[in-house]
Amino acid sequence: MVIVARVKLELPNEAANNAYEARMAELPRVVRCMTVAGDFDYILLIRSRDVGHYQDFARRVLKLAPGIRSYTSEIVLQVRKATTELPIEPV
Repeated sequence: MVIVARVKLELPNEAANNAYEARMAELPRVVRCMTVAGDFDYILLIRSRDVGHYQDFARRVLKLAPGIRSYTSEIVLQVRKATTELPIEPV
């Protein structure tokens, strides 16, 4: 399964962002870590076997990890479109 997690850091600054990004790079379950503008600092795409597997990850990495103020999670039910191709012609 795929989970979309939105993460807000406690005190986002260069050092905190670098530490967080380095930690996410170490975790095989995190398949994408994106810095975003808006209410959250990061959006993660996370792969898990099942809900229990994700709950364990969320408790250890998102809830109890230092430096994280809050997070939300959405379970992806179905992917309607997924591509890595870039459009080369105008729409």
